[in-house]
Amino acid sequence: TRTLADRVDQGAGVGVHSFAIMGRSGLVAVAVMLHRGMPLRQAVIDGSRARGLRIPESAEQLQWLELFDNRYFGTT
Repeated sequence: TRTLADRVDQGAGVGVHSFAIMGRSGLVAVAVMLHRGMPLRQAVIDGSRARGLRIPESAEQLQWLELFDNRYFGTT
């Protein structure tokens, strides 16, 4: 996600897609926003709004995002 965040910071457009429709692309998108310094709650709101569907899709995915945020950014 750091490489994707760097590309976004440079002004590049980045698309994220997964074929299984299980919410993984949303998790990656939120992780990129976390790398860019956005708080988790705001990243979830913005990602959900952009996707048109709720991110994360499950309690397990929210737990993963919280662990990721805490481990790498110490903010959750």
